[in-house]
Amino acid sequence: MSPFLAVFLVLVLGSTCYAAGRLHGQLSYRIGYRFGYRQGYFDGDRGAWNRRRRDAQAAIAAPVAAPAAPGRASGSRR
Repeated sequence: MSPFLAVFLVLVLGSTCYAAGRLHGQLSYRIGYRFGYRQGYFDGDRGAWNRRRRDAQAAIAAPVAAPAAPGRASGSRR
C-alpha cells in the first residue's frame, strides 16, 4: 500500500467518524427534548413521574391541612 493511499484512508476514516459523531450529537440532543433531559430532568421520563407524584401528594395534603369546619370539634360525637 502506498503512503498516499494510507494517508487518504486515514483522512476518510477520520472525517467519517467526525460526521457520525456530529450526527449522533444532533440526534441525541433532539431525542433529549422528547424524553425530558433538556427540560432539566436528568433521569429522563422519571421527571414526569416525580411531577405526578408531587401533584398527587399536594392534592391529598390539601384537605388534611385545611382547618376544621366551625361548630364541629374534632373527635366529638353527638
